[in-house]
Amino acid sequence: MDYAAEKIINDLDSLGIDTILTSFYHLDNGRGSNATKIIFWKKNGETFVNAVRLKKIDKFKVFGQSKLPSDSIFQFFFDNRLDTVTSNPKSELSISHNFGYSVDFKYGSSKYNLYLRNEKRSYDPTHLKSMWIEMIDRVGRKYYE
Repeated sequence: MDYAAEKIINDLDSLGIDTILTSFYHLDNGRGSNATKIIFWKKNGETFVNAVRLKKIDKFKVFGQSKLPSDSIFQFFFDNRLDTVTSNPKSELSISHNFGYSVDFKYGSSKYNLYLRNEKRSYDPTHLKSMWIEMIDRVGRKYYE
């Protein structure tokens, strides 16, 4: 799964794509049956997505490239300057072994990383980081459900 996702990212890099967002939906202590890497990128003003989902320990599925109708995931990040938001969503819950998203976003020469567990996103849904992950998740659900 990691190799397949890295190949997609490396292929995009070799094409000169400089806006690539990789989101990894997984358990906080491992992969889990729904572990999925969802890769978003922009090319010539259009936004695309591809995903790799773990099926079994040594099996995975690559879904193939799809065009998204908008670049709202990227636009939300830039409009709200998420790279400058220092607070994190709060939660009174702590769920052991919960799913969440790890996000690596490369845009130009800049990089942004975020990890957000589902219970924090659910408990504090109006936090900008929660809202952004929710946007990613709306696209991602079709790959891991």
